[in-house]
Amino acid sequence: MTIDKEAYIKSGGVKCPFCGEAGIEGGAYDTGDSGVVTQEVHCDTCQRTWEDVFTLTDIILSDEEEAQYG
Repeated sequence: MTIDKEAYIKSGGVKCPFCGEAGIEGGAYDTGDSGVVTQEVHCDTCQRTWEDVFTLTDIILSDEEEAQYG
């Protein structure tokens, strides 16, 4: 079985990359020292498990910080 990782990522990770069903559940986030956050995800339909990987892409300033620095 092959999966299309790019399609999974582009869709926002809302459906299982193996079977395409929406019944997926994420566990706790794991933060490491490398600036990468991972989350184990499990599909209730096909029982497959994988890890989603998150990286920092932007920050949103609070209203107070935006007024001062924005």
